[in-house]
Amino acid sequence: MAAMKKTSSRHKRDKSNLPTSNANLLDNMRDFSQLEGSSLEEEAFTLARVGDIGALEDLVKSNPEVINMMLYVHESHDLEGKVKNNATKRCYTWTGLPKDGYTHLLHVAAEAGHKEMVLMLIENDADDQLEDYRQQIAEEKANGRAKEAFYELK
Repeated sequence: MAAMKKTSSRHKRDKSNLPTSNANLLDNMRDFSQLEGSSLEEEAFTLARVGDIGALEDLVKSNPEVINMMLYVHESHDLEGKVKNNATKRCYTWTGLPKDGYTHLLHVAAEAGHKEMVLMLIENDADDQLEDYRQQIAEEKANGRAKEAFYELK
């Protein structure tokens, strides 16, 4: 993974409507070469969605507060087939807007069917009982092999 650098002042945002943990996180935000100018939240969401376990584990280890923070997303029908083996035919889409709803990294990895990523997140203290804006826990969102991860943890 590329070396991280401090975010320039051009990335400062209004934090008045964010929960304290997310506002503090924005103060320590980093840029990544893959998504120059994106927020830490968007980078984490993208890595969880595509299943880049190595990069997400590096991100989580260098920014442990990301593990259980709220990710602002919209949930709708998966018309583009972004998630394979999707039983509900719904998926999260990154918006960054609190009005759209929220989820957590574990939910995104579970929904995307990434078993090893789900296990890695839980090993790094992801709370498997956190609910998304629809009051669902990550296990309820699991698709494909991610369902196996939750069975193995019981």
